[in-house]
Amino acid sequence: MGYLKGEAPEIKMIILLLLASIIDEDDNKALLADSTVFTIILNMILYAWRDQRHRCNGFSASELIAGLTGLAKNDDNKKILTEKGAINVLMTVMQEGSDDEREKAVQCVWELAFDKDNQRIFLENAELMAILRKLNESQNNKLSKVSGGALWVITQEGERENQKLKKKDVMKKDRKVKDAGHIMISYQWADQKMLIKVKEFLKGHNFKVWMNIDNMEGSKLQTMAEAVENASVVLVCMSEGYKLNQNCRSEAEYAYSLQKPIIPLLLQRDYKPDGWLGFITATKLYFNFSGKFPFEKKASELVKGLGARGNAGSSADSIDGETTAVVKSQPSDAGRDAYGTANWSQKDVQTWLCNLNLEKHSSLKSLTGKQLMFLHKMSKEVPEFFHNYIKTDLQLNNLEDLMNFSEAVENL
Repeated sequence: MGYLKGEAPEIKMIILLLLASIIDEDDNKALLADSTVFTIILNMILYAWRDQRHRCNGFSASELIAGLTGLAKNDDNKKILTEKGAINVLMTVMQEGSDDEREKAVQCVWELAFDKDNQRIFLENAELMAILRKLNESQNNKLSKVSGGALWVITQEGERENQKLKKKDVMKKDRKVKDAGHIMISYQWADQKMLIKVKEFLKGHNFKVWMNIDNMEGSKLQTMAEAVENASVVLVCMSEGYKLNQNCRSEAEYAYSLQKPIIPLLLQRDYKPDGWLGFITATKLYFNFSGKFPFEKKASELVKGLGARGNAGSSADSIDGETTAVVKSQPSDAGRDAYGTANWSQKDVQTWLCNLNLEKHSSLKSLTGKQLMFLHKMSKEVPEFFHNYIKTDLQLNNLEDLMNFSEAVENL
């Protein structure tokens, strides 16, 4: 990291592009200590753009933009890059670049759009939205797909809220419903062979399974959205590749926003999910399909864990979207994510509150992961104390906020 403090832009650029491909959540803190590195790479992209060959210090504009996308994989960087004007640089490339350059620029916008503040900024940018919609109609299949993906992430917030409201209305009318949805498998393409085995095993046990076999991406994300909405449970197949894949993140975060039951499957041996994936799968029981254990054993445990959810031959009582057919004892070789709720950082808690639209309550901002888990315990053991505490001490007097917070804590 010492080279980044030098004055040679060529060396800084090489180090930056290297870091973009290997950086993790912890190492990224060192980059954030000197955010001028983001200004450097943006200036390099602009220099390459003005160059007749679209190159700067040996790097093409496409390579530089791909490096920028790599840095944006870390959620802390997304706001900084937007604040430093990355979107204006990317819009220029999206309007005037080659197909490859435009595809790389849109992929970067898609990555930046996973930040909720950026979503609102982008949605209010009429020029950006017009460019993305135009590219979504492109005859270039790859360009159309990535544009569709970016548009879907930017514009779906309102759709998600509508889905939540519809879901609550249905539950008010009938709290006991037939669990007729399917099992959705959300996975990264490299793990397809194993997940096809899982799919066939589940189908053999009379489960309805939805799995994208035909590499559906981008402009077809609406089909994926409907698959999530109609699912009784979503299997999130964890690996480093899954975490870095934009389509996978779109699927998993949409399922989480709709409060769909999520069951994690571990596809990469010894992998410990962090960042957004660690947040979504925290405290959840996972099933290990990394090859460490016999497939039949783990698949049979998964069948027990699913219970009646997604089973075409049975039904299950549904309470607030969670079926009652849940395994009472944990499978012997299943485990819990090491990054559980009790270990949440202040940022994790704030992200959780933002997802619940409760960040406006100052009384909640000082809560820690351990305190949330204590409240979770109280909600089960002494519910009267729990509800009195969140209403009086945490000052949640609005009925909608009170309901959202209490349900979220109880489901931790």
